[in-house]
Amino acid sequence: MNGRYFNYAVANLIRSFGRTWYEDWALITRSRLLGWGFNTVGNWSDPAFIRAAAMPYVLPLEHFPMTQRSIFRDFPDVFSEEFRAGAEQFAEQLKAYADDPYLIGYFLRNEPLWAFAGDVNLAAKLLELDAAFESKRELIRFLSERYEGEISRLNEAWGTALMSFDGLLQPFEADSVIALAGAAEDLDLFTELMIEEYNAIPSMACRQADANHLNLGMRYAWISSPKLLKGSHHFDVFSINCYKMKPDADEIHEIAALTGLPVMIGEFHFGAPDAGLLATGLRGVTNQEERGKAYSHYVE
Repeated sequence: MNGRYFNYAVANLIRSFGRTWYEDWALITRSRLLGWGFNTVGNWSDPAFIRAAAMPYVLPLEHFPMTQRSIFRDFPDVFSEEFRAGAEQFAEQLKAYADDPYLIGYFLRNEPLWAFAGDVNLAAKLLELDAAFESKRELIRFLSERYEGEISRLNEAWGTALMSFDGLLQPFEADSVIALAGAAEDLDLFTELMIEEYNAIPSMACRQADANHLNLGMRYAWISSPKLLKGSHHFDVFSINCYKMKPDADEIHEIAALTGLPVMIGEFHFGAPDAGLLATGLRGVTNQEERGKAYSHYVE
């Protein structure tokens, strides 16, 4: 960030404790957490405090593997060697934590942007791009195998007049065929394979780097499509964020039933305009007392 900033909280700590302000703050904060009944340090907490607190914690991994060109929003070219190499580099950061007894587990990332788009057909988006995607070549291999190498069979199912499967290497208007049942089914199936790869490759790399801690998943903003569950068997816990007045019990039970995994809610909050920021955020109540009640209601 550009600009100069002043931290009044730190300034007040320095006035109170002098040179040992951080150590004193860490000791007070740890005591408060334990006194209030918290037994873990929250995600995105100060690494120095985590080391000083000697309490269980979770780790948000940084720099989820991407490729130079994305297929849709932040969805990478998942069948490329670039993505695999990025996943191995991504997992390297876990090696420093592999033997830490206080680490519960790690989140692969937080709220992927592509997953906000509802039941997006990633394979259809891929068709609209040029040949410079390994995932597009994998899609063509998938279709060729599915139609036993007969382009005439794909043409019949899709209502196209392609001379060969390689005709799909050029940008192709997916909207023209997606309404046909055959094309929609094919592209939905390959979309699921893409999401499987998206979840599997980084997860396997992380497991190789650190076999001692839990893979806590992607922290999806919400389950915008059942396809997001593909590849979740590579996780130990399925994580979602849930900004509602209470957890969505039906969704949680459905995810647990479909994945066979415990479900963790990564984020929720309640804001009030009577103190601090004037905006309430995503879920608002009237005052600080109501915030406490809302929190109790949510966690209970």
